[in-house]
Amino acid sequence: MEIFHWLPDTNGDKMIYYWIEDDKDGLSVEVPLSVSLKIKGVGISLGATLKFSAKDEACGSSIISYCDPANTPGTEYNTGRVKFKVRHLD
Repeated sequence: MEIFHWLPDTNGDKMIYYWIEDDKDGLSVEVPLSVSLKIKGVGISLGATLKFSAKDEACGSSIISYCDPANTPGTEYNTGRVKFKVRHLD
């Protein structure tokens, strides 16, 4: 699906794709942990809750040149965290 029609004469010959992992509303996740065991007939139980806060994270960027061969299935790029393909529609 085309999101933006790139016209190199109008928009230039380079575009930067910047990826951000978006955590909605800064929600956090709580993970309960518990361990129960018996040692020499004595029952021991331990419990804790781990809380992970959600934060937006930068996932990298790539500069795409219009001259890159991306007019077939697309040229794959990799930011180190995100793999994506760009396909030019001429």
